[in-house]
Amino acid sequence: MIMGEELFISINGDKVDLKTAFNILRGLDDSFLNCIREMIILRQYGLANDLAVTDSELQKAVDEYRYLMGLESAEAFKQHLNDRKISLLSFQSAMENVLLRGKAIDAVSDEEVDAYIAENKLSMEKAELYNICLEDKNTAQEIKTLLDDGEENFLALAYEHSKDESTAVMGGYMGKLGRKSMAAEVEAAVFSA
Repeated sequence: MIMGEELFISINGDKVDLKTAFNILRGLDDSFLNCIREMIILRQYGLANDLAVTDSELQKAVDEYRYLMGLESAEAFKQHLNDRKISLLSFQSAMENVLLRGKAIDAVSDEEVDAYIAENKLSMEKAELYNICLEDKNTAQEIKTLLDDGEENFLALAYEHSKDESTAVMGGYMGKLGRKSMAAEVEAAVFSA
C-alpha cells in the first residue's frame, strides 16, 4: 500500500513502513533474505531474456497442483490455502516462480554451464576445515605426535585443548570454507593436497 510517498504493509491492522519491516528482517537468518534475493534475480533474468510465464501455463500448473492434492472443487482449493494461511495471490506468485525457474534452467545450455564452471572452478572449491588453536609450539608438537601415532582422536583433542572456544566445542570444526575465506598459506596447503 502507498501512503503519500511512503510504502507500508499492514500487519494485524498496524501499519509498518517497509524500512522498519526490513530492519526487523535483518535479525532473521539469511535464508529468508536469500529467498527474496533469489526471486528478484530470477525475475530480472526472466525480463532480460524474454522469459515469461503465460496465464495458461500458470493455470495448468495450478490445476496440476489441485489434482495432485485431491482438491477437485474451487472451494476445496480455497479452503486448502486458507488452512495454510496462504493467499491466492501468494500461491500464484510462488507457482509463477517455480515455472520461471524451470524456464531459466532450460534456457541455459549444458555447454554454458560447463564453460561457467571451468571459468569459476577455483572460486567454487570448498574444503571442510578443522583446527586446534594452541598457545605454544611445544603443545602443538605434542598433539601432532599423538595424532601421528594414532593414539588420540583429532576431534577429542580439539575439544580438550583448543583455545578457540567457538570451534573447540565442535571438535575444531571451522566449516566448509572457500579459497577466499582462508589465509594464503592455509589455502595453498589445503588445495595442493
